[in-house]
Amino acid sequence: ALVFLTIGMVFNYQWRLAGITGGLALLAGSDAWQGLLGVILCWGITSLINRYLPQANEPEEENGEQEESERRLDGLRPMLLYTAGTLVLVGTLFLRFPQGLGALASTLPAALRGWMPINGNLSLTPALRLPLALLISQPVVIIFAIFATLRAWLEQPTDLLTTVGKKLGLWSAILLIFVMIYPSRQVADATWVLIPLWALAALELTHCLPGEEEKPDLPIIFVHAAITAVFSTLFFYNLLRLSQFEAQTWLYLTILAGIILMIVVISALITAGWSLNTARLGFTWGVTLVLAVSMLSHLYYSAYRAPSSPGDLWGHPPAVGQAALLTQTLGDLSEWKTGLR
Repeated sequence: ALVFLTIGMVFNYQWRLAGITGGLALLAGSDAWQGLLGVILCWGITSLINRYLPQANEPEEENGEQEESERRLDGLRPMLLYTAGTLVLVGTLFLRFPQGLGALASTLPAALRGWMPINGNLSLTPALRLPLALLISQPVVIIFAIFATLRAWLEQPTDLLTTVGKKLGLWSAILLIFVMIYPSRQVADATWVLIPLWALAALELTHCLPGEEEKPDLPIIFVHAAITAVFSTLFFYNLLRLSQFEAQTWLYLTILAGIILMIVVISALITAGWSLNTARLGFTWGVTLVLAVSMLSHLYYSAYRAPSSPGDLWGHPPAVGQAALLTQTLGDLSEWKTGLR
């Protein structure tokens, strides 16, 4: 978070605050270097794309971009000074513990060590598990981010928000590929991708608000959203039971197909009776509500109810892969050695 806060301060020309937050980010450990490396890679690739695929800009816009670049170069010096001051003062607890600088110097080699080849005896996290973890734990964010990216690249003509959407989509793709090719990757590394994904989802959510034409139909939209939320809840409930009762798979598949058919029929009736946008808003609100509750439930379970697991997006890595088996084995050893579990 401190890395992206620093980037935001730079874009707002708050050089001193950017230096302070940047220094605090570097003190966070090797994970900060990993995120900073990904951000620099995204910035470099985006700059190359803008350089070799130039846009048709007016002369005044080109002059404005040149002045903005010069302004940022001028602010680099005070930013570096404040960064160095933060590292020295906070890293040594106001010069009380000078050995803190030595610990700071070891964070960069620790981050680079993660790019070394993995020992064959160690299990490597599958690369596809990272996007799958994002989809399961953050379904609302992923779905809206995908629609926002498609809208940004397909919509014509382009405006400021469309340009921002294109850059955020490219940023998300580069960060996801970066963490997937990282040799020492863990599922928790995918959290770096959430920052641009959340921004994309926020851009798409603005298209899910009712316009002037849909405001008279707000009661219908709310009723449609409530019905869709109920059927969506039944759908996910039966989908989860499908993995528990494999003997009745055909029955649960029939139920799931019937639920989907009911949602389609209700949406079609709303479209025929009112408008397509009214049906779209009701359907989107209902499904989003269920997925948002599922996302919050997953966050609560990861934070309070369950121990950290290597497959969790939110956790405190490193985590034990088979915690229950480890506890049982230790209990058996204790009972065999001392007679007590």
